Amino acid sequence: MKLIFEENFKNLDNWNFEYGFVRNKELQYYTDKNIELNHGLIIYGKKESILNKDYDNNSDDWRKNRKYAEYSSSSINTKGKFAFKYGVLEVKAKIPVSQGAWPAIWLMGDDEEYPFCDEVDVMEYYLCDNRPTILANFLYSYKGEYNWITKEITLNYFENKDKDWENKFHVWKLDWTPEYI
Repeated sequence: MKLIFEENFKNLDNWNFEYGFVRNKELQYYTDKNIELNHGLIIYGKKESILNKDYDNNSDDWRKNRKYAEYSSSSINTKGKFAFKYGVLEVKAKIPVSQGAWPAIWLMGDDEEYPFCDEVDVMEYYLCDNRPTILANFLYSYKGEYNWITKEITLNYFENKDKDWENKFHVWKLDWTPEYI
């Protein structure tokens, strides 16, 4: 193998910001103001009132019919700047596990519309059945149909092994070959 991409977040040249209400009817409004480069990348979620720049009082679209958001965050991606098929992906990250947090490290194809572009969630964190859970997901499509494969591990599993787990950095890894993911 050879290294084809490495990011230590000294700048954001390889990244695009998302703006506004983006997906899943989430409550946070994405902006480029909730990010800091300080010996790596830090993304903040804030409880604040923020004006929806796409607001339209007559719209039925959830992205437009809310005048204000009560929360803000940042989301970045490499769409149009970097893509790969097959290899090893490793991300060293510390994730928030507070109520309402939804950190994720994920890959998505860009040659089809969602969900037929496929998706790999290397790591996602959110409540499942009211339990804080770490998930790895794989969404794949074939002949106009799509399926999810999900692995869920409760946060308790990790905290029982290490009481200080949530305060540490961890390596999230994906191995992807033509035979397996």
